[in-house]
Amino acid sequence: VGTIAEAWGDMDRVNRLTVVFLVATLLLFIGAVLFYLGELYRLLPNWGPVSRFDSDGSEDMLMRQDAMARAARNKAAAGTKGGGSGYGTIGGIAFVQGQTVNWPPYGECKMLINYGDEVYRRAMMPGFPRDEKYFNRDGKGKPLPINDATG
Repeated sequence: VGTIAEAWGDMDRVNRLTVVFLVATLLLFIGAVLFYLGELYRLLPNWGPVSRFDSDGSEDMLMRQDAMARAARNKAAAGTKGGGSGYGTIGGIAFVQGQTVNWPPYGECKMLINYGDEVYRRAMMPGFPRDEKYFNRDGKGKPLPINDATG
């Protein structure tokens, strides 16, 4: 068993470069681990808190939030609901009457009563929202080609 100097002297150029590369890679990996675990990256510039996400907000935002909360409390006290307050509602008006049942494969579900009649009634309402299938089925709309900017 010889010394490191003897082993280094016996190596050719390629083996020396391989050892230098492996030692440099090992030192770089150890440095990166210490940099991360020691949280030294926090000392670098631009690693501070992002102001618009890490703050509580301005007084204006707090006043707007307070006004929105007050309006919601007033609506709740008056017994009115905002728009879209659940499945089958438009503007807080329930269109589909349902009954909650326990269905073993899925758990608690809402069974819609006379849903077919309700779909027909919605189709006859002139102001009820329509989808693309409705317009294409009646010929009131034309199918748009993909990536058509003029549509």
